Amino acid sequence: NNFEVFEFLDFKNKYISETLSSVFLLYLLKILNLFLFNSWFSFKVFLTLLYLITVIYSFKTIELFIKKNNVVFLYIFSFVPSFFYSSSLIVKDILILPLITIIFFSYFKLFFKVTKKEMVKFLLIIFFSILAISLFRFWMALSCLTCILILSIYLLIDKIKIFINKNNFKNFYFVIFLFFLFFLFLSLIEE
Repeated sequence: NNFEVFEFLDFKNKYISETLSSVFLLYLLKILNLFLFNSWFSFKVFLTLLYLITVIYSFKTIELFIKKNNVVFLYIFSFVPSFFYSSSLIVKDILILPLITIIFFSYFKLFFKVTKKEMVKFLLIIFFSILAISLFRFWMALSCLTCILILSIYLLIDKIKIFINKNNFKNFYFVIFLFFLFFLFLSLIEE
């Protein structure tokens, strides 16, 4: 918590960038430092818990699609070397990775039978996770949001295609063409 030494020696500007995400990370580490009693070992344990959250939610996401309880996937995710490396450093990525796995678990969970209360809970989790990711790496939050939107649009188009085929509508490609023209028109209006 003492950065005066860095400021005195003018090392702070060389090693710590002053972008908003880096400043946010430093303030988060200062707040955690209050609760972790200024201990490097406590930080390591905390980062390992974040790594464990990543492994557990990755396993739960795979388990959504593969119904049998296969522990091999848990072992595979647990021993990926890049996870070990990233959890051994204090970097933004180890804070972002659990949020990404939670986002995709919550998103894929929406495709199964859920109540309205669970749906609202999962949507709020997705929203706040993307918001938290954007505080660290804005481009990563945009890419997660883009992945979610592209898959949602693809599934919507697939449902429209099934509906059109049920009603014996022969001009499906014409409807798709009109759909893309509509989005092209919307993009031109924004400019």
